[in-house]
Amino acid sequence: MNLMHKVTPSRLYALVMLLLLLTFTGHTVGYAQSFDTERAALVEASYPDVHGYYLNVSTTTGIEDVRKPNWSATIIYRDTLSSKLGSDRLSNVDKALKTCTSCVITRVIWTFKPEATATEAGSCHINMGCPEALSYVDLGESVCRITALIDGMVYYSSGVLVNNTANDGRPLLLTAEHNGLDFFNNRFATQADLDQWLFYFRFETNTCNGLPIPLNTEIYEGATLLARSFDQGGTTGSDFALLEILDTTFNHHNHTFSGWSRALTPPQSGVSIHHPMAQLKRISFFQSAPSLDVFDFQSTPIHWKVFWSPTQSGHGTTEPGSSGAPLYDENNRIVGNLSGGFSSCDDLNREDYYGAFFHHWDMNGSRSDQQLAPWLDPLDINPIHLDGKNLSTSTFWTDKHVSIYPNPANTRSTIFINHPFERVEIFNQMGQLVSTSKETIITPEKPGMYQLKIYFYDTSIFKKLSVH
Repeated sequence: MNLMHKVTPSRLYALVMLLLLLTFTGHTVGYAQSFDTERAALVEASYPDVHGYYLNVSTTTGIEDVRKPNWSATIIYRDTLSSKLGSDRLSNVDKALKTCTSCVITRVIWTFKPEATATEAGSCHINMGCPEALSYVDLGESVCRITALIDGMVYYSSGVLVNNTANDGRPLLLTAEHNGLDFFNNRFATQADLDQWLFYFRFETNTCNGLPIPLNTEIYEGATLLARSFDQGGTTGSDFALLEILDTTFNHHNHTFSGWSRALTPPQSGVSIHHPMAQLKRISFFQSAPSLDVFDFQSTPIHWKVFWSPTQSGHGTTEPGSSGAPLYDENNRIVGNLSGGFSSCDDLNREDYYGAFFHHWDMNGSRSDQQLAPWLDPLDINPIHLDGKNLSTSTFWTDKHVSIYPNPANTRSTIFINHPFERVEIFNQMGQLVSTSKETIITPEKPGMYQLKIYFYDTSIFKKLSVH
C-alpha cells in the first residue's frame, strides 16, 4: 500500500473519523504516520487509566492485569547510581533488574503492535552490519530513534546529531517538525512532553541477517525545542525541527555529529540512515541525483525527491518511524530530512521526499526560531557546508551550558541551577567546604567569592559564585 509517512491537516479529520470507526471494528489502518496515531487512539479509547502510552510506575505489579491480547509493554528503568536509562520488554524486565540492583522502573510504554520484532519492518531493509553499510557505521552513530510523548500519546521517528561551526559538541538534534506536532491541539509538543522524550543511539545490530537484540544501545531523556519550520509539518515549508538534548549523562561522552551542506545543487548519490517502524537502524542507498519537487500543498519545490537503489543485501526504502531521518550526499553531509513518501518494501520503486537543508537554513521565516543558521553557525561565518566530527560534548556543557542564578547573590539567599543535579558543594577561597546541598541551595552567611562544585551523577564541574 502506497501511503504518505505523515498526516497533514487536510487529511486529519478523515483520519480521526476513520480511527474512531476502526476502534470499534477491530481493524487496522495503513497510514504511515498513523502507525502511531492509530495505536494512540486505540489506547485512549480502551485504556483511559494508562494515559495514552505512558504509565509512570515504581513497580510492574498489576501491569499484566490491565493488558489485553496483542498488546505489549516496554519498561524504561534508570540506574540510580549512574543515572543512565535502560529499556526492556515486560517479559524480560525481572532479568534486567537482577543484573542492575541499583535500577528502578520509571515508566511503561504501551504499544498495540509488539515492538522490536522481525515482522513489523519490511524484509527489504539493509542492516548496518551488511557489507555495503560498513563504511557508514561511524556516520550512523549520529542517527537515533526518537520516542516522542505528545499529549499522552507516543510517536516514533528518527533524528540526527548535527555539528556547528564552533565544533563545540553542543547536543543539537535535527528531525522533522511533523514528528513533534500535536495536530489535535494545533501546537508543537509542550516542554513537559519534551522532558520525557527518549533518544536511542546505537540501536542497531552488527549482523546482516536476522534481528538480534542490540547490546550497546544508549538512551537519553529530555530535550528542548530551539527552532522549527512553523509550516504544519511540511505543508508549506521544509518540515524541520531542531532540538537540544538535555540529559546530563549524554554530555560526558564522545559522540558523532553529522556535517551538512546547504548547496542548491543536488547530490549525485548518497544514503539515508533511519529507524523504520521504530526498529533497528537501517540504511537506504540512492545512485541517481534527486530532483527538487513540491510536497503536500507547496507551490515551491523545496523537497528532494529520492528514488532508492538496490544493493547486494537488499533494496532499502523508508517506513513509518523513518520520518526525520537525514539524507546524506556523496560527501556524507546532510542535505535534507525525511518528510514523507510512498516507498515501501511492497513498492520499491516509489519516491520519498526530504525537506531541503538549504531551505531549513533561513528560508522558513525571519526569526531565529524558524532557522537553522543562528544555531549551526554561531561563529557567523556563513559556510555552504560543514564536515561532521566526533566530538566530546563535555567541553560545551561545562563552559556554556550550566548556569547558576542569581549570581551575584545576597547572603543567606536561595540560588538555582538550570539543570538537574545530584548535589552541590560550596567551598570558600581557602578551599574549605562550607556546605553541601542536594535540593535547596543556600548561599553562605559571609560575603565573598566561592566555588560551587556541582555533581551531575557521573561527573562534576566548578562554577564561581559571588556573594554580597
